[in-house]
Amino acid sequence: MKARNVMIYVAELCVIGASVIAFFAIQTPGPVLLLTFLWAVMALVLAGALIWVGVTVTDFLSRRGASKVRFPPGETIFRQGDEGDFVYKIDEGEVEIIREDPEHPQQEGKVLARLGPGEFFGEAALLSNAPRNATVRTLTAVNAIRIARDDFSTLYAHLPDFRQKIETLAQER
Repeated sequence: MKARNVMIYVAELCVIGASVIAFFAIQTPGPVLLLTFLWAVMALVLAGALIWVGVTVTDFLSRRGASKVRFPPGETIFRQGDEGDFVYKIDEGEVEIIREDPEHPQQEGKVLARLGPGEFFGEAALLSNAPRNATVRTLTAVNAIRIARDDFSTLYAHLPDFRQKIETLAQER
């Protein structure tokens, strides 16, 4: 399970725990015990809220800028039909581009290309504002630079050499 999902799960458990304690708190006879239960409820709600805010901020920041990423062999980076959110430039390693047949999802897709160092992938979905048109899977360990949609759009709009390279690449594919 991804760390993000674990953190969301922990936040949910904090809130559920707070609800259970609050239920028992209102049934306690003494004010000291009631106050203790209510402090525990407030602490759990606060912990759950802080974890949730932390995950939300991390999600937001991970969708911005350029960052180095590493993928192990055999990992699917994205699937055909996914939302296009990043473009990737391979520094080291090799990936394969696979076109899947939606009518026969149980069958292996057709390998369209193999890409290596210096090559880009994922740009088509960003240029067309359409879902991913292929699946990308690593053949070897891959080190890449991941560029978020907004930053890719800025580079594309303001760097003519970059725009030309991406347009040439799109025509070749």
